[in-house]
Amino acid sequence: MNNYPKISELNIEQVTEELIWDIIEKSKKNGKLLINTPLSIFKLTGFNISDQSAVLEQKTKINKIKRILKKLEIDGSLRRRNQKQDYKGIKEISYEYIKLEDRSKEELFISYHNSESQESIIIEEEKGIIWAYMTYPNELRVRQDCFLASRTKITKEVFNPKEIKSREEPPETVKNFATKNAYQPNLKEEDITVEWNHNNSSALIRLKKEPFLIFNSNFKKGICKSILKDSFYGKKWVDDLYIRYFTF
Repeated sequence: MNNYPKISELNIEQVTEELIWDIIEKSKKNGKLLINTPLSIFKLTGFNISDQSAVLEQKTKINKIKRILKKLEIDGSLRRRNQKQDYKGIKEISYEYIKLEDRSKEELFISYHNSESQESIIIEEEKGIIWAYMTYPNELRVRQDCFLASRTKITKEVFNPKEIKSREEPPETVKNFATKNAYQPNLKEEDITVEWNHNNSSALIRLKKEPFLIFNSNFKKGICKSILKDSFYGKKWVDDLYIRYFTF
């Protein structure tokens, strides 16, 4: 008995990059899936890939998984193998899992300085957990902070305030405070940009060009798409605030 969702029973909209990556990581941890192809992923979830008629019925999903695997290769999570995998005459492009330490040798540390307001945005990773900070003008003292993302899988369930206070490094988030956007296993330095609005009252962090986190002087915490509900980690994203401060 496995804990993988039966892809054959899902709607095409439910076959997402997040789902496929979760299956790959879980199977890797269990030592079950060394070579990744659409059919090997189907087989892992309990599908009988020897039934050619059934395989043909899943063609739309198989093609979508092909595109997802290709994207994961581009993102640096998978490595394409030279030799194709053969399943009963069906030759598929196959991919190998790349370990996180091989994907990202160095933890992120990025600093952006606003020469007009004299504030800085600092983005720092510690053990796969990424936090963002805004400083006071002309100081390194932190004015606001916010959880930005995690390059490691978010597995912790329970929020423990005592543990948060006792830790020196930035705390990891937990499932009931994180959105699906929080898990960013393939995030790279070049994916992150920072900009200020017209009067320097707000800073915006973009991940892969998408507006993702706002620091504004009216709030004590950042506003981020990784945050499910207002908490120690930051404030949940509000589209109206982005429109108010960054579209004019």
